[in-house]
Amino acid sequence: MALSLDDEIHIHLNQGHPPSFIAEWIYEKMISSDYEWSDANMNTFCLFILKAGRCDLILYFFQKFYKDEALKIEPAFLIWAIVKSFPLVSKELQKIIYAYFNEDEKRWVEAALTKFGDPYWPELRERRKRLRDLNTQKLNKLRKDLIQKFELFSSQNLNEPAKNTIRKLEKIFPGDLEIFKITMKFKERDAESVFDKYRHKKSRLDLKPKVDPDVMLAQQGLGRFLKRELNKMKGFEADLVILCLTLEMNELALELFHSPEVINENVWLYLEVLLLNRRNLEILSLLPSIEKNFSHLPDTFLACTFMRSQALWNLGERNTAIEVLQAVVEVKPNYRSSDVLLAEWSRS
Repeated sequence: MALSLDDEIHIHLNQGHPPSFIAEWIYEKMISSDYEWSDANMNTFCLFILKAGRCDLILYFFQKFYKDEALKIEPAFLIWAIVKSFPLVSKELQKIIYAYFNEDEKRWVEAALTKFGDPYWPELRERRKRLRDLNTQKLNKLRKDLIQKFELFSSQNLNEPAKNTIRKLEKIFPGDLEIFKITMKFKERDAESVFDKYRHKKSRLDLKPKVDPDVMLAQQGLGRFLKRELNKMKGFEADLVILCLTLEMNELALELFHSPEVINENVWLYLEVLLLNRRNLEILSLLPSIEKNFSHLPDTFLACTFMRSQALWNLGERNTAIEVLQAVVEVKPNYRSSDVLLAEWSRS
């Protein structure tokens, strides 16, 4: 099996040959067509010669074969070779390279992506500006088209296509205020449709398991004590809530959020307690305002989306819940809780 150009370079380096010698050896091999001019070999050829400091070999090679249609040298390599070889590059060669770029607009685009050639070709700077303007126009058109598509789907109550379109908008245009407002409005309306569907129904998980009588007596005693002494324990509500959750006293944990101040100070814990008490509609109604009030925190969107998916799952909206949770995993793959929960739901 013939060795690749990359493998042969490594062999020569391991044998202790200097890079400049290897660069000339590669050059002779490529000229004599011992290696095919594939993209991989051509990139290896150019990269090694540039790193070896023999940019002149790339220019000699190009000048010899630029009329050959099989030649595929990246414009960036040519520009870099000229910059490193300047002022030894002849005007004749510069004209040849200029004409080579003019043969294919794509070559100018690729060349414009590097700033190395700006001092020698002012056109590169201008073409880069035009490229940026063109990309901006394309993005603006895409944004407009996606918003129109979303509004069409939304007006026709096609929720799934509307959600997919919103997801694209959020991914392509993060931080766009108008898209954020559209998204929040859609989520509020989507939550309201869930309210209407389940307003007079109980969750399928609202049935309570039987509790051991002795455990129940102990819980009732602790509950009476906490309610009686709660005024003396101000500032410790969060600790008491966690105590109640540990003892599976979820209803009492909810009662400990006795004022808006306590809720605001422990809003994420409050949502967890609501979830444990199957107050799913309340969660969905609270999430939009929480997203807005805590939008300055980096993980607010992910946390609210994670909570929204669990509330929807508890209400029996399995497909919607999985779609919502997938959005979290796509945005932040290492959001471990979402990944585990999504795997569990998918199995069920």
